[in-house]
Amino acid sequence: MASLYSQNLEPAMQLIFNDMIDDLSKANDAEASYLGANGPGKPINTKGKFYPVWNTFNSSGKYRAQGGNYGPAGGSKLLTMRAGATVYTLTAAYTKQFLDMLNNADAKVMVDSMETYRERDMRIILDNIAQDQWGDGTGIKAIVAPAGITSGVVTCTKTVASGSTFGVMKLMDEERLNFIDPATLAVRAGGGPTVGTIAANGVNNPSTTFTLAGSSGTDYPNDITAGDYVVREESYGQSLTGMLRAANNDSLDIQGLNRGTYRKLRASVYDAGGALPGFQNINILKYKLKARGTKKDIPRDLCCSLELEQLIENLGHPIRRYTEATKIQDTGFDGFKIDGAMAMSFMYVPADMMFSIDRSVIDWNVISPLGVVDVDGKILRMAPTTTGSFSDNYLVFYEFNADFGYSNFRNLGRMQNFDISGAERTCDNADL
Repeated sequence: MASLYSQNLEPAMQLIFNDMIDDLSKANDAEASYLGANGPGKPINTKGKFYPVWNTFNSSGKYRAQGGNYGPAGGSKLLTMRAGATVYTLTAAYTKQFLDMLNNADAKVMVDSMETYRERDMRIILDNIAQDQWGDGTGIKAIVAPAGITSGVVTCTKTVASGSTFGVMKLMDEERLNFIDPATLAVRAGGGPTVGTIAANGVNNPSTTFTLAGSSGTDYPNDITAGDYVVREESYGQSLTGMLRAANNDSLDIQGLNRGTYRKLRASVYDAGGALPGFQNINILKYKLKARGTKKDIPRDLCCSLELEQLIENLGHPIRRYTEATKIQDTGFDGFKIDGAMAMSFMYVPADMMFSIDRSVIDWNVISPLGVVDVDGKILRMAPTTTGSFSDNYLVFYEFNADFGYSNFRNLGRMQNFDISGAERTCDNADL
């Protein structure tokens, strides 16, 4: 986050005294809080939180003849999963002159002013949580498109097939980024620099481009190429274990166990094969979960993208029923229902996807909750310089040390690869 240098003090003070401060953050509190990630969560120790999972049942049963033998003894096999925690940080800076101005002001102005800036910082954090709780744990915010980079202008993909449906909508002006080689997962470092910084006013959402500050090989890597993953600095693979990772049927490790070895750790995934969303294919996942889920007739949430909600609403208009007992589908500003299941749309769910979620099997495990770092009674700390002296910037650190833990993957599901043509794309909006 950019520092509030002295030249910014006057407009900053104007903002403070303005009763109608524009909220420039695109954060969605409801989305960030949906899985409990904006609350205190459940405590977790430094070794993680353990979840038992039954891998097999007792297989010794058999029929026998009168006077025959009982079967050989057997037993259910119990495994243990462990969910750790990720660490997210954000740093804000204030100049001494700015703080002096506040100290010389009315006490209420001082408190309200600092709370205003603190609230805006928290909104950015919640926006990042909202992004990552639907992600796969890699922290990828964008993917470089085939057009690549020209004169510092990076074009990002928004096509479903690329694995990223967001263009540049997850990026912020002045954000520090790494570019990850998808083949080796190494950080790009051509010419020496490993970090590129987005220029002020550098994010152009409708055209899915952003502009890097400085020059190639000096201020950002000179080997950025198509397909590269765009992530926050030093953050690749360190993100929250979001729903895209949890609701999966791959053969990779999850919470310390391998899904290829222990298949009961897999969630149910339905590929729509490029079909338009319809009640006939949306319901397929319901029956998959009825077959594999360990709890029957429990409330489940359907969580989809804004694009899918548009198409589902259009689908429901011709067959909407108004008697409460027979209502099949109902769409409104607060959500909608499909076959009795509550459905919600979220900004950061991939555009062609819908999740079926049993929130009772998801924990928000916390070592330290979201808040200001205050270990020794100090919140404001003077920023050091490269020469060993200190600068006129006082830093405030925000942090949470937490992650999602999943006690049962068989009660989670995902539908993907729907045809979203005809829907207004979220990343086509100019001012997110």
